[in-house]
Amino acid sequence: MKLSKETTELVRMSLNLKRQIVDYYKKDRDIPKYKSIIEKKFANPSDGLLDEVDGIDWFIHNYRFRNGDTFIDRFIRSHEALSKLETEILNGWKDSVYSWFQVKSVDKETITLLSLLDGQEYITTSNLGTRAIKQFKVSHFVLTRLVPMHNIYLLSGHVRALPPDAKEYVESRVSEALKSNMKLTFGGNKNKIAEAWKSQKERRREFISYFGRDTIIVPGNKVIEAMNDFFGYTKSLALSRLPESEREKYKNIPFNGSYPDSLSEVDTVGIIFDEVEGINLYPHFDLFIAAFSNPSNLEKEEYREAVLGYLWSDTISPLPFKRMVEMYPENAGEVYKTLFKKDKWDNHKDFDNLMRKYKGRFLSAKERPCIIPVATPNHPARD
Repeated sequence: MKLSKETTELVRMSLNLKRQIVDYYKKDRDIPKYKSIIEKKFANPSDGLLDEVDGIDWFIHNYRFRNGDTFIDRFIRSHEALSKLETEILNGWKDSVYSWFQVKSVDKETITLLSLLDGQEYITTSNLGTRAIKQFKVSHFVLTRLVPMHNIYLLSGHVRALPPDAKEYVESRVSEALKSNMKLTFGGNKNKIAEAWKSQKERRREFISYFGRDTIIVPGNKVIEAMNDFFGYTKSLALSRLPESEREKYKNIPFNGSYPDSLSEVDTVGIIFDEVEGINLYPHFDLFIAAFSNPSNLEKEEYREAVLGYLWSDTISPLPFKRMVEMYPENAGEVYKTLFKKDKWDNHKDFDNLMRKYKGRFLSAKERPCIIPVATPNHPARD
């Protein structure tokens, strides 16, 4: 593929932008904090390949601060002289793709990479010119990050290449990545995303059919049992839809999930199957709900800690707070007035501001379905 003059100019512009943003990172007074975040994220990198360049590249393109900003957002705000086009390029870089790829073809100016995570092909180039393209060999495997730009993708960070005979090793790395984060399988694959939303909608209907509602509370030591019983129910439904000749093939597929051991140590766990977020599990959910159903409970420390703990958590989205505002709108106002010592509270303006402050990274994240194991020919069961 020969690059157009317009794309060539954008590639040239991207090189200057990348140098500027990396330089801005290295001069930031908060760099010790940033390094700590990177080290924590990659304390045990599955591939053992992470270096400083990749760490910085991940932080710039993927990390979100509590309010939802990326480092790119901060860079844009601090550089008012950026043109509209430069700003558009930078905003596009917030949607990067990090994957194991296989090289399908190599031309003078571009390479075609097949992502082994989402099954998509990416026409890619480099802002370092043809010398960077020449390092790629057809059928080899590469681990790298791509960033979108116009109608093409750019290489970002280091490129690690392995020969075709490393297929078994690469496949094991891909399998590990998908087990730890099934959403990686979507990438930019619109068909997979559409199928997953459809599947999630069906699983939610089955959850409500099985439990009677989309939200339940169970003892912590019964979480695994409750969820595995539900998965067994969905498996039986999936098998019942198959031709009898196909059922034998899928009936012995494992059909259970994995959950943090810490959940079994708490008194109660709330389980919500949301239309968008899928299944979420919440420890001490009974205390959280009780604080909103009766705000006078906030006089007791354990109830205050339950609400504030959810608010400060980096792993809990705004979902449970939204549910409480829907269920107890007046009480929710009383809860927030009490916790934040405010005389007035507006569930529309003030609640939205509160969520942006503490849950901004969730609000700014791209919505993706959560795959629930389903044993069908098109959707083999996975953990």
